[in-house]
Amino acid sequence: MADSPDKRKMLRLIALTRRKHHRAENFLTGLGRSLTKRFPVAEAGKPLFLDALQSVLDLLFDATRESQHGAGQFGSLSMLYWTVDELNVAFYLAERMYATQTYSHLRTVHDLLDRAELFFKFPEMADVWGGADKKKILKELSPSAVRVKLGKPKFDSLYDFYTERGMHGTFGAVQTRTKQTGKRPGVTSIAMRMGGVAWDEEVDIAISSCILTTVTTLITVVKVYESRLHQEEVFTLLQAKSQAAIEFLKNHLVQPLQASGKDVTGVIEALSTIAQSVSSQRSGP
Repeated sequence: MADSPDKRKMLRLIALTRRKHHRAENFLTGLGRSLTKRFPVAEAGKPLFLDALQSVLDLLFDATRESQHGAGQFGSLSMLYWTVDELNVAFYLAERMYATQTYSHLRTVHDLLDRAELFFKFPEMADVWGGADKKKILKELSPSAVRVKLGKPKFDSLYDFYTERGMHGTFGAVQTRTKQTGKRPGVTSIAMRMGGVAWDEEVDIAISSCILTTVTTLITVVKVYESRLHQEEVFTLLQAKSQAAIEFLKNHLVQPLQASGKDVTGVIEALSTIAQSVSSQRSGP
């Protein structure tokens, strides 16, 4: 047959029957289905994730027993409650092999946590955040600008790790979604994955990243609302959650990344920050 719209429609239908083409509705429906594949790391990590996230909710509950006052407190609280949705979506996607999208949500949490801390320390910045000057908001509240105001390094290696694996169409993210299926002289065949990443180990890393970010969220809640929380309970809670998370992350995040030749600087720094935060809580009021 000569090339025509009808011929092309017919070829697409034939391809659908041979599983060489896709229906958009299947991808959307698939997101709501029960898990079709279970990952040991996800099964082991889910209790840690849910336990840490419940602690976040518990401490936010305690913190809101007292009224909030001013734009700064409103800003901090709204950022921290926002993280709950992002973390839940991130873990949900990670279980279903959507690791690329998982990192996008985890990077958002990173931004929210820094802003929550900023509004706590500098309440006047919440007025900028809620203002109408868009250029000033971009200048004063960009991720790097916020880190500088908090006295943190302008470059955040963990933030960069999430960006590289899940944002801006990076080559690193594409690598996790493709694999070579064949090679002959002058021709390399590849498959591009839709409906999730191509490698199971990417799911392991994404799940572990969810746990790391949730514990970091817990630490930020304690930092912002320390005066409203029970100090003995907070120290015991942080110690238990951090120790369990650090051990899990060493086994399921650091070691796999090192084995694949990836830079683990950001992850190691994050684990060190967790340990230091627990130590400072012990010596605090």
